[in-house]
Amino acid sequence: LDAFRAVCRRALETRPSMAPVRSAALEAFDAFHTAAREGDLSTAARRIRELIARRERDAVAAATHAAASIPHGARIVTLSRSESVLWALRDAAERVERLVVAESRPACEGRTTARLAASFGIPTTLVTDAAAAGECRQCDMLLFGADSILPDGTVVNKTGTFPLCLAARHAGKEALCVATPSKVMPAGVEPALERMDAGELGPDIPGVTVKNACFERVPASLVTRIVTGRGMSEPQQLAARARRLREVQDRLLGA
Repeated sequence: LDAFRAVCRRALETRPSMAPVRSAALEAFDAFHTAAREGDLSTAARRIRELIARRERDAVAAATHAAASIPHGARIVTLSRSESVLWALRDAAERVERLVVAESRPACEGRTTARLAASFGIPTTLVTDAAAAGECRQCDMLLFGADSILPDGTVVNKTGTFPLCLAARHAGKEALCVATPSKVMPAGVEPALERMDAGELGPDIPGVTVKNACFERVPASLVTRIVTGRGMSEPQQLAARARRLREVQDRLLGA
């Protein structure tokens, strides 16, 4: 148990902006800890396999619920790359009139989203990040994923999500976040917003500091709905899961 605890503790520090890594470590530790307490470690592996299977089911269910929210003739704006968003677009492809994808520099994950959406038969346009906000005026909804969700409904996602949510709010359009319960952060944990290598933005410029922020926070007030594998997530559901994860984290860290 001590060795497994050490592995889970190290995992908590991996990709601090991404809740699925943290919650996976916590849920795996909880399963292993429960089996050890019951004196039957043989059940630990089974419980962890069940955890993996449940996460996969949650991802499919979240996409299914999100797809059901897409009306016929929908014009959608999105950014970056989210598996849940892609699955939702695939399921609703015949109902999407037009998809606009922000390229999501510097890694340009949006290009992959655009390519896959086009393969689903969706009329797709790739735009620069700077142009994406203006596209919200001609869309019906903004659709995006999440790297983390805080108990109060704040969403952490790829940089560029915040201005798009602001633009959607200004245009009176819906901002729909597609996520799974694995994206919820434990209560009291503030995710560190990672910065990527400055070299991704080009050669050094003498006298200039480069800030390559990969993630940013989106206030809950700008997110119309969060769709999970269990339908529309309510604030009390987020808070309850966050509290449960915090309890496990305290046991893991010996708090």
